[in-house]
Amino acid sequence: MIESFIEVIEKDEEPVATGMGGRQALEVALAAYQSAKTGRIVKIPLEII
Repeated sequence: MIESFIEVIEKDEEPVATGMGGRQALEVALAAYQSAKTGRIVKIPLEII
C-alpha cells in the first residue's frame, strides 16, 4: 500500500482510493444508519451542519 502511494506521488497520478471516494462511501454508510434508525428514506448528499 505504501509503495502504491509513493508511486502515485512520483508519477503525479490519481490514487485508486481518493478522498472524495472515501467521503462518498462514508456518506452512504451514514445515510444507511440514519435510515435504519428512523425508518425513513434519507436523501444523499447529506446536509452538512
